[in-house]
Amino acid sequence: MDVTPDDLARALVEDARLRNAAASARAVRARSLLDAEVAKERAAGALGRVWLIGSLAWGDFHLASDLDLVVEGPSARWDDLAERLSQQLSLTVELLPFDSLPADFRERILREGVAL
Repeated sequence: MDVTPDDLARALVEDARLRNAAASARAVRARSLLDAEVAKERAAGALGRVWLIGSLAWGDFHLASDLDLVVEGPSARWDDLAERLSQQLSLTVELLPFDSLPADFRERILREGVAL
């Protein structure tokens, strides 16, 4: 059976549509779980302010994206939070301490980060 250029184009478009749908579903799940975990940690007094940055916050989240958070407050449970999120979502979680960031980046976080 011969594959025509139109067949190939349709297959590529469908593949892109399926990848985009999977990435959108993953983004929704990630955001929901993130909100719940941050609320739980905050209620336990383990977090201060938290901002979501990167592709999940600013768009362009895809199947290979990671989760980028800027955190403020006690750091004792940050690694546990990152590990839980990473395991539950099967993605890399990067936690950046707000106080250790350069001043210009902190200003950008305050302007453009998504406060959780």
